[in-house]
Amino acid sequence: MPAVTHATRQAPPPPTRRGLSGAGKVATQDDLQRLYAARDKLAKLVLADPVYSPIFQRIEEEIALAEAATHGDALARARAIARQMATR
Repeated sequence: MPAVTHATRQAPPPPTRRGLSGAGKVATQDDLQRLYAARDKLAKLVLADPVYSPIFQRIEEEIALAEAATHGDALARARAIARQMATR
């Protein structure tokens, strides 16, 4: 069995954020419907336990970005991105 040296090991890729705000992603109506359904379920979870609030906020940001992208409104996309950056 060959020994693994430091030079032959590769670091795992960095974690990526899932969602629609990645570069080159365009939201479809199906994506928006899934986001709306997730938001509605999360709203109920937040009422039961506020620990779910950050996830709810993230979904709302994804919805804002997706809606702005589908409408082709650069100003709306810029506002959505600015809101997203402010919460990080």
